[in-house]
Amino acid sequence: MSASLPLLLLLTFLIWPVRSVRRTRSCYSPVKGYIFCSHTIQDQWNFVNFRSWLDSLKTPVDHVELSLRCLEGGSVVLPWPMRARGLKKIKITNCVVEGFFSEYNLEPAYPDSLVDFSMIDCIIRTDVNSNIQRTLMTTLSKSYSCGQQTIRSHVMRNISFSFLPTSSPPSSKTLDRAFSAMRRQSKTRDFTCNYDNLLQLEESNSDSISSVHFEVMTDISSYSSLRTFNFSSNRMTRLPDHLREWHKYFPTLEVLDLSKNHLRSFSFEKPKSLGRRKIFFVNLQHNKISDVPRDIASYLDEPIPVILDLRNNPILCTYNTFELVKYLNKIKNMFPVLNFLTDIRCTLSPNPMKSKSEPAPEDNSNDTKSKLLQLFNLFGV
Repeated sequence: MSASLPLLLLLTFLIWPVRSVRRTRSCYSPVKGYIFCSHTIQDQWNFVNFRSWLDSLKTPVDHVELSLRCLEGGSVVLPWPMRARGLKKIKITNCVVEGFFSEYNLEPAYPDSLVDFSMIDCIIRTDVNSNIQRTLMTTLSKSYSCGQQTIRSHVMRNISFSFLPTSSPPSSKTLDRAFSAMRRQSKTRDFTCNYDNLLQLEESNSDSISSVHFEVMTDISSYSSLRTFNFSSNRMTRLPDHLREWHKYFPTLEVLDLSKNHLRSFSFEKPKSLGRRKIFFVNLQHNKISDVPRDIASYLDEPIPVILDLRNNPILCTYNTFELVKYLNKIKNMFPVLNFLTDIRCTLSPNPMKSKSEPAPEDNSNDTKSKLLQLFNLFGV
């Protein structure tokens, strides 16, 4: 009986022993071909070792789900784009991520399989000089730039970059060259990343969003099925053209969350026709919006009604407020269940009939931080 215990445990739980991981849970296989792994990490965990372990299994591996949660001081070695045998889902929480660019431009040894990816409350630690040199000396391949095009849900929440100490930080001239090379690559790539399966995209609560983020995001990528896009809490001061003209880049988008940014104004272009009748809902709560577009009353007209949540904004009583009242009354009549969205009050301004909101801060598209951040967001959704 005791001799068969190790075999029984292997078949039932598929325990994966790694010296560097002090774990509270490991891996188990409830049915043939399905493997679920959950690790709580106190020191360091290595995705490459995990991938090798999956390769060593003699049993079928059709569906793998991986959950990693780091305690204080915990880190993971996690090379983009995280391909592995049968890997369908990854969730990483509260970790320092090492080796993110360590498989830069390598030909994939595994087909795309990832469906659900989320990275939450993590820091990606990288070498700024190495990444700049790669940008200057090489051209991104499609498999590396696009990542896994099988993805359905992609969540990056509260992600920041940390740069390793260096005795020779890049000069402004070097940074300018790298940034120019990155933009040139983005504009001239001869391939398209087709995220036809992507339904949910979140890039929220980040200090690593560049001012050219949406340009790079849409230069070579197609989002033909995207339904929800969460871009909240990113300190955004101006609405990018790619979101104002959302129907050109995200034709199936139904929910756009721009709450808790620093927007002072907005305007959304209405498509003439998209072959759909669903509404487009935009969450604009907790911004700094003081005025509304003059044509806001027409936002609810066909073919696609644009429903806005403008609550918790410092809206002033201006000439355009009359149009806002018309818009809110239309919501009450057309969508009674959304009556709560009409609980909006304006405050008197010194010149109540003037429609002039406070100008937004200058766009810092050429500042050093913006360029540096975009160099580390050259790939994926």
